[in-house]
Amino acid sequence: MIVVMSRLRLKRGMEKHFEERFAQRARLADKAEGFISLDVLRGEEKGEYVVMSRWRSREDFEAWLQSPAFDSAHSGTPSSLAEKRPEVEIYEVVEISAGSEEDKP
Repeated sequence: MIVVMSRLRLKRGMEKHFEERFAQRARLADKAEGFISLDVLRGEEKGEYVVMSRWRSREDFEAWLQSPAFDSAHSGTPSSLAEKRPEVEIYEVVEISAGSEEDKP
């Protein structure tokens, strides 16, 4: 399993638009082969976000990047949303630990 983290720094005032866009997305990645989960994290500093996705393999993630569904999911994204292109980091999962069910959000 891999974790893909896209770090974004939004332009001032774009936070609400960004969060609404994710809340209303078509969830095309959710249907992609090898997709496991997606978290959108808001940082403590205003305008700072991390989009974290989990994939069964790097090959599954790369297939998603090359798919028409990826293009469709990202079409219409305003170039004025972020200060610059997201920084993408990919990690292989070595170990997973989870708390009890009552501790989960």
